[in-house]
Amino acid sequence: MLLALEATGGGAGRHVRDLAAGLLQRGHRVSLAYSQERVETGWLEAIDSLPGLKLTAVPMQRAVGQGDLVALRALRRLLASAGPFDIAHGHSSKAGALLRLAAHGAGLPCVYTPHAFITLDPELGRLRRLAYGLAERWLATRAERIICVSRQEFEHARRLGITAARLRLVANGIGPLPPAERLPARRELGLPAGAICIGSVGRLAPQKAFHCLLAAFALLESAQAPLWLAIVGDGPERPVLERQAARLGIGERVLFAGPGDGARLMAGFDLFALPSRYEAGPYVLLEAAARGLPIVMTPTGGAGEVVRHGDNGLVADDHGHEALAACLQRLLDDPAQRRRMGQRSRTIAAEYSVDRMVETTLAVYHEARAARQ
Repeated sequence: MLLALEATGGGAGRHVRDLAAGLLQRGHRVSLAYSQERVETGWLEAIDSLPGLKLTAVPMQRAVGQGDLVALRALRRLLASAGPFDIAHGHSSKAGALLRLAAHGAGLPCVYTPHAFITLDPELGRLRRLAYGLAERWLATRAERIICVSRQEFEHARRLGITAARLRLVANGIGPLPPAERLPARRELGLPAGAICIGSVGRLAPQKAFHCLLAAFALLESAQAPLWLAIVGDGPERPVLERQAARLGIGERVLFAGPGDGARLMAGFDLFALPSRYEAGPYVLLEAAARGLPIVMTPTGGAGEVVRHGDNGLVADDHGHEALAACLQRLLDDPAQRRRMGQRSRTIAAEYSVDRMVETTLAVYHEARAARQ
């Protein structure tokens, strides 16, 4: 198999690492083309340690431009020199587009995983939305199968005009989380003893909508104990969010923890909040569920699947801060429901394993090869 990825950060990089490892463990020959433009050192070290994986740097760039022709030629040379391959699998929009074009010209069956179509972004302008939508619809004909990681992403693909026959749903999966204790995590976060902590993890960027979470937090009340908000992550919006917290009068009860091991620090949370504007199928939901947390989220990727309304969490009616606050308040007022939902989260998380993701992806590969013959 040939896998290709342009940006190694976030869920896409984690998915490709897990997929490559799972394929290698099953005895498959795997090559990976990646871009050095946006490569993370930790990811490269982890992926380079996989025994048997063949790595090739390809000059893929994020922006659309003449550099795409250089990258396309490089991928075509790789297909010709490092093969033969049975399948090509492009991840995210740039590598997915380039590999589909290269593989189609070589007569090689191709699979594409968007890891969140760019057209999911509600802030995308009308003309750009139209252009990207048309590009995704046309490029879809250059892939035998397209893998969506959530039902919401699948339905969005259908709205783009991609036929259901090409689409398959393969959810992300995680392995067992390392043990983590509540009290050490809370001390590291700086939480006072006895506080109730709403926690979230993610990049401080517009997509994640932490401004919405801050506005919702400002509306909340707690009769049982002091209420705090902890946000693990960093990004360009941090100064803006810190000013917002101060303006709302909640700055003394909001912890901006900065970059850290979110999956471990979640052990210090009492409930988890995901305020994102759009997602495909975020790993952070799986981690929160595996930590046994009740989850409140906006109606985006993972809603109704990882987070089942009324079962292990609540899904807000819309993306507004008032709807998010109403769900958070409901759980703050009911500690017994929080405990019950947390227990259900652990059970649900067990359904989303890396092994299941790899095996289901392999089944899609077999379909793609059969469709090409």
